[in-house]
Parts: sequence; C-alpha cells; structure tokens
Amino acid sequence: MRNLCENDRFPYLADSEWGQMMRGYAMSSERPLPSRKGDDTPVEETLRTAIEKATGVSAAIKSIQLYYIRQTNGDVDGHKVVYYFEPEFIYAIDIGKPRLALVTLPYQVPTIKEGWDYRTIGRGDGEFPEFSEAAVFSGAGYKEVDILYGAAPGELLIGAEEGVSEDKLRAALAGYVTDLTNEGIYYRCKVKPFDEPAVAAAIMAEVDAVRYAELNGQIRDVSGPWWVDRVL
Repeated sequence: MRNLCENDRFPYLADSEWGQMMRGYAMSSERPLPSRKGDDTPVEETLRTAIEKATGVSAAIKSIQLYYIRQTNGDVDGHKVVYYFEPEFIYAIDIGKPRLALVTLPYQVPTIKEGWDYRTIGRGDGEFPEFSEAAVFSGAGYKEVDILYGAAPGELLIGAEEGVSEDKLRAALAGYVTDLTNEGIYYRCKVKPFDEPAVAAAIMAEVDAVRYAELNGQIRDVSGPWWVDRVL
C-alpha cells in the first residue's frame, strides 16, 4: 500500500468533466433504485462496452488489474476515518494499445458531522458496482502514480506559438488532430485514443506553430494522502 500526497505531474488544467469524478458524499444516494435481478454479463464484456461507449475503441482485453483508491483524513487504523472524496475502484486494462484503459467506478461512503470533523458511518455501498457511473481514462502504466493520475482518452491540450492565428494553427494541425476547439488560452482537440503521447510528440517535432501539446491529465485534491492498493 502506498500513499501519494502530491500530484507530481502538473498538466494543463481544463474545465472538463474529469475533475467531477471527485465528489463529496451525501447521506443518501443520488442514484435511481438499483435492480435486484442480478446481471450475469461477464465483467470483461461490461468493461469492453464501457471503453467502446466512452472512446469508440473496440477493445480486445488482454489482461485486467483492479485497484482500490481513496483519500483519507484521520486515523486510518481506527474508526474515525473520513474519506474526502468517494473511494474508487479502478480497472487497469491492457487492450493491446500503447496505453492502458482505466475504467473507474465510484464507491459511496456516507459520513456525519461531529463538531468540526466528520466521521464515516454505514457499512458500504449497497448499489455497488454501478457501471453506468463508470468513467474511462488513458493510463501510462501500472505504477501507483499512473493509476491515480490518468488522462482524458483521445484528447490533447494545445498551445499556439505567439502570433499564430487560429486559422494558421488549424491548417498546421490538419492530419494530426480533429475537433480543434478554442478554449481561450489553449486549444482542446481529439486524437487517437490510448496513443496520445505519440501524437503529442509528433506534433511537437513537426509543427512549428505549436508551443506545447499535452495530455489532459487528471487533477486530484492534495489536502490529504491518497492510497493506492492493488486488489486483483
């Protein structure tokens, strides 16, 4: 088990949906009532469907590892432990691409306020796993920091050199990216999922109009330690 207190990567922060995966807890679930009929779909097929829905990539799953991620405050060996954000289970999946597919599932843990502090209560998430809430990231590998800090699949953040107009940048990037969107101080674009670093490297080497091309890395809170455990 390893805790990671700081993000040792500093990617360009975009106002995307990835940061929304880290949400606080409520005493009651916001989900619809779960089905109790059960589901005998193999987990490989469920994960394959989640990846294809999020990225358009038809994945051939070669191997799967499962990690338990949480950020805590308090005595982790006692019973006054608070989870800052919903713990996550992250499937790290080899799909035969240069990068892993990371499929993350939130796990609800209710808390109650005690003075200036909070205390975890309850016995877990009776609706877990809810794959409709899964999010998909692109992962560099199996190191703890790689599992914790994924990137938006098939997405790059681009900065233009000073004086380069949007029209000129679009022309220069033709054939490298699609869906180039002007976000004000940077551009967001689509590229081949799970091969983002190679595309970024090619752009930096071959396109003079570009100042930087970065993955849209996941940003996490640093107010407490993060724990990364492999469970499968």
